[in-house]
Amino acid sequence: MVQNYGGDWGKFLDDLELLDPYSKVLGINDYLFLDGYKKVQEARTKGRIPNIEAVFPVIEIRLEQLAGVTGPHS
Repeated sequence: MVQNYGGDWGKFLDDLELLDPYSKVLGINDYLFLDGYKKVQEARTKGRIPNIEAVFPVIEIRLEQLAGVTGPHS
C-alpha cells in the first residue's frame, strides 16, 4: 500500500482496519526513519488495527548513494 494520506494518521489507521482478512502483516516504510512504524505500533497498543498480527519497520537505504559505489550503474 502506498501512503498518500498527507499526514492523516486517523484515516490511514481506519483504512488499515478495513483491509481484507488475508492481510495480517504490515511493513511500514519511512525510508531512513521509524516515525510511521512507531505511530502504528502506538496505535496498536491502544487497540487500533486488531486485524493486523504483526508490523515491521522497513528501512530503505540506497547504498550506491551512501557508499559512493562506482560501476556500471553510477
